[in-house]
Amino acid sequence: AVLFALALTSDDAAMRALGRGWKRLHTAGIHVLWLIYTLAYPGRLDNPDTRIEGNYGIVLCLAALSLRLAAMAKRRRAAA
Repeated sequence: AVLFALALTSDDAAMRALGRGWKRLHTAGIHVLWLIYTLAYPGRLDNPDTRIEGNYGIVLCLAALSLRLAAMAKRRRAAA
Protein backbone atom coordinates (compact mmCIF):
# COMPACT_ATOMS: atom_id res chain seq x y z
CA ALA A 1 0.00 0.00 0.00
CA VAL A 2 2.85 2.37 0.82
CA LEU A 3 4.62 1.68 -2.45
CA PHE A 4 1.34 2.15 -4.32
CA ALA A 5 0.78 5.54 -2.62
CA LEU A 6 4.29 6.64 -3.52
CA ALA A 7 3.83 5.56 -7.13
CA LEU A 8 0.48 7.36 -7.45
CA THR A 9 1.92 10.62 -6.14
CA SER A 10 5.15 10.62 -8.15
CA ASP A 11 4.19 13.08 -10.84
CA ASP A 12 4.15 16.87 -11.10
CA ALA A 13 0.37 17.17 -10.75
CA ALA A 14 0.36 15.20 -7.50
CA MET A 15 3.29 17.24 -6.20
CA ARG A 16 1.42 20.47 -6.85
CA ALA A 17 -1.84 19.15 -5.38
CA LEU A 18 -0.24 17.84 -2.19
CA GLY A 19 2.12 20.77 -1.65
CA ARG A 20 4.30 20.21 1.42
CA GLY A 21 2.36 17.03 2.16
CA TRP A 22 4.04 15.42 -0.85
CA LYS A 23 7.48 15.63 0.73
CA ARG A 24 6.15 14.35 4.05
CA LEU A 25 4.40 11.43 2.35
CA HIS A 26 7.47 10.43 0.39
CA THR A 27 9.84 10.81 3.32
CA ALA A 28 7.61 8.71 5.57
CA GLY A 29 6.99 6.18 2.79
CA ILE A 30 10.69 5.68 2.11
CA HIS A 31 11.33 5.17 5.81
CA VAL A 32 8.51 2.63 6.09
CA LEU A 33 9.82 0.68 3.09
CA TRP A 34 13.35 0.80 4.50
CA LEU A 35 12.10 -0.52 7.84
CA ILE A 36 10.17 -3.37 6.20
CA TYR A 37 13.23 -4.52 4.28
CA THR A 38 15.53 -4.10 7.28
CA LEU A 39 13.29 -6.23 9.47
CA ALA A 40 12.79 -8.88 6.78
CA TYR A 41 16.44 -9.70 6.14
CA PRO A 42 17.44 -10.99 9.62
CA GLY A 43 14.92 -13.82 9.16
CA ARG A 44 17.09 -15.14 6.33
CA LEU A 45 20.07 -15.60 8.64
CA ASP A 46 18.56 -18.73 10.24
CA ASN A 47 18.47 -20.67 6.98
CA PRO A 48 21.89 -21.73 5.61
CA ASP A 49 20.55 -21.49 2.05
CA THR A 50 19.63 -17.81 2.39
CA ARG A 51 22.24 -16.66 4.92
CA ILE A 52 24.37 -14.89 2.29
CA GLU A 53 21.38 -12.95 0.92
CA GLY A 54 20.42 -12.02 4.48
CA ASN A 55 23.87 -10.66 5.22
CA TYR A 56 23.98 -8.66 1.99
CA GLY A 57 20.48 -7.33 2.58
CA ILE A 58 21.28 -6.18 6.09
CA VAL A 59 24.49 -4.50 4.95
CA LEU A 60 22.68 -2.73 2.11
CA CYS A 61 19.90 -1.53 4.40
CA LEU A 62 22.37 -0.21 6.96
CA ALA A 63 24.40 1.45 4.19
CA ALA A 64 21.24 3.16 2.96
CA LEU A 65 20.54 4.39 6.50
CA SER A 66 24.10 5.67 6.81
CA LEU A 67 23.84 7.59 3.54
CA ARG A 68 20.51 9.08 4.59
CA LEU A 69 21.87 10.20 7.96
CA ALA A 70 25.00 11.65 6.34
CA ALA A 71 22.87 13.63 3.88
CA MET A 72 20.70 14.95 6.72
CA ALA A 73 23.79 16.02 8.69
CA LYS A 74 25.26 17.76 5.63
CA ARG A 75 21.99 19.69 5.04
CA ARG A 76 21.93 20.79 8.67
CA ARG A 77 25.55 21.97 8.54
CA ALA A 78 24.86 23.88 5.34
CA ALA A 79 21.78 25.55 6.83
CA ALA A 80 23.64 26.67 9.97
